Amino acid sequence: MNSVKFSIIIPVYNAEKYIDKCIKSVFEQKYENVEIIAIDDGSSDKSLERLKQYKDKIELIEQKNHGVSYSRNIGIEKATGDWLIFLDADDELLCGSLNYLSETIKDASIDYIITNVISEMPNELQLQFFKRKITDKNELINSIVSINYSKEKNFFSNNSRCIGGKIFKREIVKKYKIKFDTELNTFEDGFFNMEYINYCEDIYFLNTSIYYYRNVKTSKTHSIDEKNTSQIHAIVTKMQSTLKRMSGYNYNEEVFGYFMVDMYRILCGNIVKSCKLNLYKAIKLIKEEYKKLFGDKFYFININELSSKKEKFLIKIIKKKNFFLI
Repeated sequence: MNSVKFSIIIPVYNAEKYIDKCIKSVFEQKYENVEIIAIDDGSSDKSLERLKQYKDKIELIEQKNHGVSYSRNIGIEKATGDWLIFLDADDELLCGSLNYLSETIKDASIDYIITNVISEMPNELQLQFFKRKITDKNELINSIVSINYSKEKNFFSNNSRCIGGKIFKREIVKKYKIKFDTELNTFEDGFFNMEYINYCEDIYFLNTSIYYYRNVKTSKTHSIDEKNTSQIHAIVTKMQSTLKRMSGYNYNEEVFGYFMVDMYRILCGNIVKSCKLNLYKAIKLIKEEYKKLFGDKFYFININELSSKKEKFLIKIIKKKNFFLI
């Protein structure tokens, strides 16, 4: 039996179309020392019915609808493996991933593994045995705080913020009581990663993909609702407090500025949708939110360093407070 034990935590909500592929992608790993914990979060479709087909091979938890963060926290409580992998019900693990991870873990002292994520399944996947130790936490945390900042600075991975393709040591998660924030439905992955990194010493980036992300338009990452708008304030406040209390992290005003641009873009999109294209009403609300929350947070960004014309334009009109163009 493989010596490294993995716990695969799968929150499930109305995923009947893909849940079989998700579960089977773990079975097809041909890795013995693994447990699958599936949490049905009050699905109204046939997801639970499909999960029950595997009840002898997985640990199945049924609950009322509480959200993905609550479900993942339940999975953490139930897990017994050495390492935790969070797998969404409409995604898959790529073939050979667990054996590859096991060999990587046994080869070095590791607390945290980051891999790449692919969104289109290749015909053949050749796992690359290449790893790089991350010695600068600032670089890694900055790439979580703002995806656009990391793109401009050519950071090492396009998968810093999301939870997919990450491998967490259960001992660290349990010792420091790291959990997903159940009050948030946006950026909860980023905060979990940041909290975890704060307690890590040996962090590795693997230049390969173990995780297949399915771009499902009905998933929560594509949804915009009024609740998200009200949460932006909470996310900004939490980000400020999280960054300031992280040990060994040098607070960067420019990075925080990029983060605020991300939040403002989401906020504007939510407001326009909630106003049902009543642009005059939307512009009034966008102005009010700008004054309440954003102020001069954008002025630390150096536009001349940006390569993206879209980002340059967006930041220029934000700085000029041209709310109609925004």
